[in-house]
Amino acid sequence: MCAVFFFFQAEDGIRDRSPSRGLGDVYKRQVSRSSGRLTDKNAAYDKQIAALTQQIDEQNKRKEELQTRSIYVTTKQFIEEFAREKLGLVYEDELIFRANDNSGK
Repeated sequence: MCAVFFFFQAEDGIRDRSPSRGLGDVYKRQVSRSSGRLTDKNAAYDKQIAALTQQIDEQNKRKEELQTRSIYVTTKQFIEEFAREKLGLVYEDELIFRANDNSGK
């Protein structure tokens, strides 16, 4: 012998202060309560998306600057500037004039 039992929850307003208006009233109230929390979460996510979008824009700008710089460092102009400024190198036929430091005399 097999017995099957079904239990149904009556919507009679016993648990709630307002009287029941039919099936699903409890669930409708639960949805309306949680929708406020979802709105708050959506606002927080929107702020996070805006911040991340700004970071992406900044990184894309930085990427473009680095690409431009990587092209520039391969030019003859950059190599000459670097050799002159950082290494103190000059061409063989160039003359170097240096100012005397007379502040100590």
